[in-house]
Amino acid sequence: MPWSVSENHPDCPADTPFAVVKEADGSVEGCHATLEDAESQVAALYAAEENGTESMAAATAPWEGVLAPEGITSGDGREFAPDALTWAELPVSLRWNKEDSHGGAPHTVTVNVGRIDRIWREGSKIWGSGVIDLGDDDGRNAHRKVKNGSLRGVSIDADSIANPDIEYVWPESAEQQAEEDPLSLLFAQPEKVIYHGGRIRAATLVDIPAFVEAYVALTASVAGATFGAVASHDTATSDAEWDGPANEARLTSPLTVATARDAYAWTDDERVEDGTVPKDACSFIHHEVSEDGTPGAANLTACSSGIGVLNGARGGTVIPGADLQGVYDHLAAHLRDAGKEPPEGTFGAPAAVVAHAAPEWKPPVAWFSDPRLSVPTPITVSGEGRLYGHAARWGECHIGQTGVCVSPPHETDHPYFLTGAVTLFDDTEVSVGQITVGTSHAPLNLGAAPASQHYDHTGWAVADVVVGNDDIGIWVAGAIRPNAEPMRVHELKAAGQVSGDWRRIGGQLRLVGLLAVNVPGFPVPKMRARVTAGVQHALVAAGRLNVGMVLSEEEQDTAAMRRVLNLLRSKVHQGR
Repeated sequence: MPWSVSENHPDCPADTPFAVVKEADGSVEGCHATLEDAESQVAALYAAEENGTESMAAATAPWEGVLAPEGITSGDGREFAPDALTWAELPVSLRWNKEDSHGGAPHTVTVNVGRIDRIWREGSKIWGSGVIDLGDDDGRNAHRKVKNGSLRGVSIDADSIANPDIEYVWPESAEQQAEEDPLSLLFAQPEKVIYHGGRIRAATLVDIPAFVEAYVALTASVAGATFGAVASHDTATSDAEWDGPANEARLTSPLTVATARDAYAWTDDERVEDGTVPKDACSFIHHEVSEDGTPGAANLTACSSGIGVLNGARGGTVIPGADLQGVYDHLAAHLRDAGKEPPEGTFGAPAAVVAHAAPEWKPPVAWFSDPRLSVPTPITVSGEGRLYGHAARWGECHIGQTGVCVSPPHETDHPYFLTGAVTLFDDTEVSVGQITVGTSHAPLNLGAAPASQHYDHTGWAVADVVVGNDDIGIWVAGAIRPNAEPMRVHELKAAGQVSGDWRRIGGQLRLVGLLAVNVPGFPVPKMRARVTAGVQHALVAAGRLNVGMVLSEEEQDTAAMRRVLNLLRSKVHQGR
């Protein structure tokens, strides 16, 4: 039942001249002040008809986007620590900041325009999806603004943030000044506020989000979406000959998320930026692409071949295991639409998938670069297998030597640890070392080569990583091996940190191994060393640093004052 827009309609007042007309009988469905508002109502009416609802009051438009990043600092100095955010029982509200404060007077108007049906974590980003309610003017106006790109920011509304969850990071100048005048602590301004907890209760569409990474975008469908697996959709099918590389070559890179999901069955949502995604972040192309780059019918041969790859053919696939079922459902739906019974999915057997996937394993490039951590971070493993964190902090004292503080050795590079290589998603190679679990440190009397062999022979290599230096210490970044035993990965995640092994090579202590250790907490712990004739020959991290010291009465008074002022300072700055 089509609708159209008519300007200066006689049935509409002069201040709302744009009429939405039902073409079947000429009746007026609504009058609007602007053409955009009228077109938004038409879109809602078509959506209602497509969804099989009796009126547009029940019509909705699906959306998806990044609600908030973790481990990234906002423009106003706020940050959610990795894995800090949780969420309330779904669904929760999607709101719109319809009117913001202006002219110096607080006058914010926020209205409900939809809901959030699903929230999930991918790497360092918290994603959400749901629908915008097209049944009232606020929902339609918000939908129109999101659709035309004039409204895309989003900000979460969080609660359950207790005082112990808030960490203030102070400028170095403030800390130095406090040494001379402890009272200055009370009036210093924090450089950054890190939240180590928080529960998402709602999200609000805003013009200027706190995090530039947070956005929403309209989607074709959200039903059945599972992480990067594209939801099943109804399209034409084709039994023509299939040339996957030729069809993929007709697509540009980057391409819009909508185009990617019209052509592929899986996209790496972590690599979505500003509504686009690189072509190499998409897998299982199965739609025929025209010369102008427009995806068309689903090719049945491509769908059958894709299921074969899921089942291990041609080396298998490296997409996350959680997405295998979603990709299978997508490809199988096209085959069923053409009256064909899809092949059975046998990817449920983990051993078979791992055996086939290992030779073709090519992790993302971004996983093997500096994670740019802003605070000391324990070893963290994401659901997709990405690993990052710190192996050691600068300035941590080695307590195995009396009267001297020995910190982790500082190397400009780590050639004696980075002895292997991994091929990344873009077919480049990166030098890597391994994180080992299930063994002990090599004896301190061993040289570099036998120490390295100790880890190879007595433990299990669980992850391939690169290491580097930042202002905090030695960072680690990489990926869990696809054939790693789940229990070993569990041990690494439960430990939460790694212990370095440095051996003397060419007169300098060099990192030769990283071992997962069962010592809870962070920063990285105390050191043990082997010293012969006054020369340190080996150094390993083992245990938490716990140094006792005797303070003078004056020092105790100063420490007590500083503690009180820190408490007052946290109260003064609470909520800023």
